[in-house]
Amino acid sequence: MGELFADAAGHAQGIVRAEVRLAFAQMRNELQAVARRLTLQGGAVFFAFAGTIALMIAGALALHLVVAAWLAVLIIGGVTLLMAVVLFGVAGRSSAALTDVDAVLEHAA
Repeated sequence: MGELFADAAGHAQGIVRAEVRLAFAQMRNELQAVARRLTLQGGAVFFAFAGTIALMIAGALALHLVVAAWLAVLIIGGVTLLMAVVLFGVAGRSSAALTDVDAVLEHAA
């Protein structure tokens, strides 16, 4: 009878170890997928930034046909800073609602 319990305990221990290995493998796969997505998103952000700068330069050159070059660059820079301030304000208001971790976890579940 004792040998039977020892065998059952050994099998249970093997099952638990296998489940832990499986959980680690699943986490590793998920983290690799996240890293892959973040790398691609980082590349997309880089090219979006480069494209935005090119469009800003083109806008300044076009505006230079109407006003002085320094004023054209100043206008483009001012509009860009204004957009940044507005976006930071919107982001600040939306992130303030997410400071309660329990509420976030309840909403995610």
